[in-house]
Amino acid sequence: MVVHRQQPAGEALPHGVMLAARDRLTGDGKQCLCVVLVSVIEALADRDATFLDRFVSLPRHGRTRRYIALNRNELYPGRPDLVQEYSHQLRSGYWLGINISRKQVERIIMMACEVAGLRYGTDIKINLGQ
Repeated sequence: MVVHRQQPAGEALPHGVMLAARDRLTGDGKQCLCVVLVSVIEALADRDATFLDRFVSLPRHGRTRRYIALNRNELYPGRPDLVQEYSHQLRSGYWLGINISRKQVERIIMMACEVAGLRYGTDIKINLGQ
């Protein structure tokens, strides 16, 4: 799903990384939104070993929950049903909440860009479809 020129391992993400959810729409499109989000977060974590620690340390993620956490119960406080169904474990062991809308995916990626020191819309571009 990540479309960019090949980079040698360990190098920074190239400018203009392009992601397109519309390339993999399934059902209501929610699954592909998660794939895009997971792809971006994993790529940024691969690029910088401190990225996830810095994202998690942000004082605020969403209105009532965290988007990324070490403990998946922090993703959906008071909602164990959502914790079980909508938590994705990243390769690093961190957890990512995936019960998200297009607007939330874009917001999370914008936050991730800020943490990573990248420019949303320039260094990383996404197309989440309609």
